[in-house]
Amino acid sequence: HRERPYFFEDPGFRLEPPRGNETAVEHHFALARVKHLQHGNITRVWPGVHGDLELAVLQCDGDMRLLDRRTTLDDDHHALIGFINMGIQTEIFPSKRTRNERRKEIPESSSDEIQYEPVTTKDSLKIGVKLLVAYQVVDAQKVLKKIRLMDVHPHVEGLVAYDMARVVQNSTG
Repeated sequence: HRERPYFFEDPGFRLEPPRGNETAVEHHFALARVKHLQHGNITRVWPGVHGDLELAVLQCDGDMRLLDRRTTLDDDHHALIGFINMGIQTEIFPSKRTRNERRKEIPESSSDEIQYEPVTTKDSLKIGVKLLVAYQVVDAQKVLKKIRLMDVHPHVEGLVAYDMARVVQNSTG
């Protein structure tokens, strides 16, 4: 791959848009400060480009690798799975995804049943709670051996909802 940029100082150089699509010229260039940039079979991965504490998760011939710095990949043996945030994260549950699933599954649900996590006390009083949770992934390798990257947030949400339900079930209204 080429380390230095191309410079075109020829006044005759110009980008021609495809016929009938004059706005397509804008799409010929990509922002340089992005986490993932793909150009043909060359992939540039840059975890933490925006100051986040994160690792890139790669699949390499069946094995998982974690990258903490900018790397250029130029072979077919590496595939970017995504990025895992290693900083402290704050989430409000139920998440937007969970609320949307509830709307689809039970369309006649009230707004409160969708917006709050439903739990029942020991004396059978139904209440709804919003959960504010702060957590941090400390060992990404361990986490990703047990669950897929895309399942980290839903897994945390499930654990939190279950633990909160257990606490509320042991209390009275």
